[in-house]
Amino acid sequence: MSSKPLSPARLGWIVGGIWALIVLLSIFLLLTSGGFSSPQPEPIAVETSEPAATSPESATLDTIIPTETTGPPTATTVPTLALIPTATFGPSPTPIEFPTVVPTSNALWEGPLVIGYSVQGRPIEVWRFGRGERQYLVIGGIHGGYELNTIELTDQLITYFSAKPDAVPTDATLFILRSLNPDGEALPHKKEGRANANDVDLNRSFPIGWSPTWDRDGCWDLLELNAGTHPASEPETIALMAFVLENPVLAVVSYHSAAPGFYPAGEPLDPNSIALARYLSEVTGYPYPAYYTGCYMTGSLVDWTLSTGAAGVDVELSTHWDTEFDVNLNLVLALLRWLPPEE
Repeated sequence: MSSKPLSPARLGWIVGGIWALIVLLSIFLLLTSGGFSSPQPEPIAVETSEPAATSPESATLDTIIPTETTGPPTATTVPTLALIPTATFGPSPTPIEFPTVVPTSNALWEGPLVIGYSVQGRPIEVWRFGRGERQYLVIGGIHGGYELNTIELTDQLITYFSAKPDAVPTDATLFILRSLNPDGEALPHKKEGRANANDVDLNRSFPIGWSPTWDRDGCWDLLELNAGTHPASEPETIALMAFVLENPVLAVVSYHSAAPGFYPAGEPLDPNSIALARYLSEVTGYPYPAYYTGCYMTGSLVDWTLSTGAAGVDVELSTHWDTEFDVNLNLVLALLRWLPPEE
């Protein structure tokens, strides 16, 4: 018996069914062999705390100290005023810390700026507030030991202006040197802390009016201190001089304790320093003229800064323990608005 030929429609259904079977079989094989499994994430590299090693031969200055840029300082800028003395200023037992720079819309503060080292290798640090052309310098701790409250005061001032840098007028810059005698600071509330580690009274060691000895009549004489082997013999003295020459200031206030009042620079007394003393006396109530003991100063800090063109005063706090912060905050705020009288 002969078969009936397939119609085109029937043939199409048969072929389509065969292809459907093939596709279903392929899907089954892929599923059973894992061919459609989800892709696995690539391993995440875990960063270790070990820094990449840098061989001494491959390290360069640019890899250690950021290159200075133009314009206002940024977080990677090394300010030009950060004088980092070399062996001239003694040993450097710890790595130098570059300053923290905190810009705001109208203000700037940075510190600590290491400007030198003491006889025993302790850093001498300055903080800078503001960026104006008129520059002022406040110094604590030229005598450490029992004058420790002068350093505590500068630390309080640094804390205040760090929190409120816009308290500095936009046309002014305030430098605060917290302790010129960090070796003396290490002997808190002791008479031995008045001098540096070479038994030098730093307020006798500056080049203007320097003398190896001085008349002790009316002067501090609890220890037999000296003025150094020659003018500016001490690393602390040299650090301060280098900083002021690099950063000329209009006025200097150097804190002491305890014989309350203002003592202007100069021999004879400088007219601008007298004007500064009178101006600050009105703000603070500390007396000017202050009580005169009869002590003749040789080689003093403010007499030397006067030679650079800066009016200067020594300010004596009332006691050896109180910082009298509110009074002296007003003093510094007034200082930042002071200008030499017109001639």
